[in-house]
Amino acid sequence: MRDADPAARTALRPTTDDEPPAGFWRTARWMLVLGAVVGAAYLGTCSARGLTLDDAAVFLPVGIGGMALGVSTVATVVAWVVRYATTRRRTDAVPVPGALRAWTRVYGLLLGFMVAAFVWGGAQG
Repeated sequence: MRDADPAARTALRPTTDDEPPAGFWRTARWMLVLGAVVGAAYLGTCSARGLTLDDAAVFLPVGIGGMALGVSTVATVVAWVVRYATTRRRTDAVPVPGALRAWTRVYGLLLGFMVAAFVWGGAQG
């Protein structure tokens, strides 16, 4: 039977007492997978074309990604620690702010790409 209230279909599902608010892993997991798939596809294409880590098409994304990963890891850890510290004593479920959620998804994408790059680099010898 269809729901009589069309707004009820589009409303966000409320969290219950049994379900904690989204943490880092629940926020980043699918973007991490997407980053790994994109990285594997890109690096696989580079390998098929005969490119190695010495070529700019491989070195620049992996090198810049590695530097960005170091800086963004620190920023992400600090942001989640601050969020945890500020919401620890609250009894109600506090949703993750949109900016932190977006940043965590971008971080997951970068982390997934770099995991694929590390695996690809290790397979290259």
